[in-house]
Amino acid sequence: MKPIVLMTDSKPYKDERVEIIHLPFIKIAPLAVQTIRPQYDWLIFTSKNAVDVFFNQYKTTHFSKIAAIGIKTSNYLEQLGIKVDFVPTQFNQECFIEEMGDRFNQCTVCLPVSRKARPKLYNALKKDSTVDRIDIYEPVPNDENINKAKALILNQQIDWLTFLSPSSVTAFGNEILTNRVSVIAIGHVTSKALKDYEIHHYVSEQETKQSIIDTIIKIETERKGE
Repeated sequence: MKPIVLMTDSKPYKDERVEIIHLPFIKIAPLAVQTIRPQYDWLIFTSKNAVDVFFNQYKTTHFSKIAAIGIKTSNYLEQLGIKVDFVPTQFNQECFIEEMGDRFNQCTVCLPVSRKARPKLYNALKKDSTVDRIDIYEPVPNDENINKAKALILNQQIDWLTFLSPSSVTAFGNEILTNRVSVIAIGHVTSKALKDYEIHHYVSEQETKQSIIDTIIKIETERKGE
């Protein structure tokens, strides 16, 4: 039988190697529109949610170039017909900072993010750039889906519970019941949130959904002794 995997992020995903149940743990609540510059040298997007909210609320803002953290965000922008000028080789703030070089120096930069976004990237950019961090949305728990997920775990109807952001970990809390389900995080930032709750978990080798499934299949194969 295929492993049954509960995906908890906002975007549906398919992989024929597993059976996926999709229950987003987080809803996006857009925040009030702020007064920002009419023109920027760079826009930097850290998620597809930020892309959606920004282009819906700041339609008249002009920009010269765009950077994205993550191939999914980059691909989404290109699907919208928007050219992406810089993407790091790994999909996190640390790699972005390491690889950005001096391309943002002396530039005006708009950084539209979640209200709960880590400040690391903003702090690195502002050393040599004029950066406007705009909190454009905040994640709020989807209590209905979280309760459904807890029922599935209690009834042992899923094999794997995935977490793709620290916000989803916080929303779910520490009632993971790891003796009934295996838990996996996408990357070290989400892993740290799980460690804070002292929840045993695995970590995907790369910060992508495909890597989550790859890691699950690898672990399942090892468990079966194949």
